[in-house]
Amino acid sequence: LAESEMHTARFYLKRKTYVSALNRARWVLENYPQTPQTPEALAMVTWLMDMQGVRISAADDPDDLIAQVLHHL
Repeated sequence: LAESEMHTARFYLKRKTYVSALNRARWVLENYPQTPQTPEALAMVTWLMDMQGVRISAADDPDDLIAQVLHHL
C-alpha cells in the first residue's frame, strides 16, 4: 500500500499538483513509517514544505525528523 501511495504522489508531483503529492507522501509517513518508501516520502514532504517556506531542521534520528515534519503539517 505504501508503494501505491508513493506512486500516486510521484504522479501528482509530475503534474505539479503539490498539495495532493504532499498529502499522499504524508499519509505514508503517518501510516507506514517503517516501510522502504519512508525515505522517499520524507524527502518529498520536506522538499514540498521547503517550497512553501516551511523550514525543517536536520535531525540525526529519522524518527525525530518524521516527528518534526508531521508536527508542521
